Amino acid sequence: MDAHLPTVSNEDRSSHVIGSAVILIILPTVTVILRLLSRYMSKAGFWIDDYTVILSLIISWAPNIVNLLAVKQGFGKHVNALPATSVFHWFKYLYAFELLYTMGMASVKYSVLCFMYRIFPIVQFRRILMASLVFVTALTVACVFVSIFQCVPIHKFWDTLGGELAPQLGGRCIDVQKYFLVGGSINTITDFALLAMPIPILWRLRTGKPQKLLLTGIFTVGLIVCAVSVVRLTILAGVDQSDVTWNYVPAATWSAAEPSVAVVSACLPSLRPLFVRLIWGGTHRPKPVAPPRRTVASWRSKSVGGGGTQGSFNRLHELPSDEAQPPWRQNNVSVMGGKRDEEYEANDEVPWNRIRADTEVVLTISDRVDWKDDLF
Repeated sequence: MDAHLPTVSNEDRSSHVIGSAVILIILPTVTVILRLLSRYMSKAGFWIDDYTVILSLIISWAPNIVNLLAVKQGFGKHVNALPATSVFHWFKYLYAFELLYTMGMASVKYSVLCFMYRIFPIVQFRRILMASLVFVTALTVACVFVSIFQCVPIHKFWDTLGGELAPQLGGRCIDVQKYFLVGGSINTITDFALLAMPIPILWRLRTGKPQKLLLTGIFTVGLIVCAVSVVRLTILAGVDQSDVTWNYVPAATWSAAEPSVAVVSACLPSLRPLFVRLIWGGTHRPKPVAPPRRTVASWRSKSVGGGGTQGSFNRLHELPSDEAQPPWRQNNVSVMGGKRDEEYEANDEVPWNRIRADTEVVLTISDRVDWKDDLF
């Protein structure tokens, strides 16, 4: 910890920490309020995804609040300008920061999965969403477990300055920086997967191409979260542990930004009804393109007495009563359908003057979703 320390120790990045934390608290808060207002204006009601995004908002505040509290312990200053007690306290805040970051990202993923479950009523896709929910839960539990027990006993995390002094002071600690990189990489891959999942469904909506492009653009705004995650990993990989309270400022800022930006991205699709009503006043909104109607084959029927009209059948002329009966009247044919006639069992032969009609009902589930303007 004492090697390569800067000669000038009066530099201070605390204003950067405070400014970024305040912005990252206000921005998602305003976005969630607008989302709830949009849902209220569209009269769509509130569902699980709305409640989980509120939970995500509250948890996203926590890493930023931890950064603000850490400023009092010298976060943003060089480590050689701080007393040893302040450094130990800062590692306690870092320990809490890790847990809150993990839970914040997990809660946002839950909200996104619930949102897609609500708007895409496709059985196969919902099964994929449920499997994704199980995977996110398992990943979160594993990350929380590792974060809690990254040092054994737990207090050795801050007593040994994140494991740096574990060989001298005792205790067993994992390589914290490698854990950050591995866990962050899995989280980034998961973000990209969640972003790509709804795209094929959007392009199967029964609506016009402009609406499909608009919705695709709204959903792909989540690329911002992926970009933040990639930048965070890059910065974490280059953190110099020799002056951790100074060098960790950019990494902590980007780590706190990821759950906050994720909350904003999760809310953007739900803001569409609000913006539509503000722009078009709720009365002249763009109408979806009606799906093409199936063409019905036309036919020309000819009656006994003359030509028929296209697209319809003509009534046959009745024969005089003194003439011979037509074949379909001579045989007294009856048709059995629907429920099986109790007079005949399944293996009985059908009499020559009867017809047995078996009824078969086929239930099909469409993988296409109708356009609903206030769906989100």
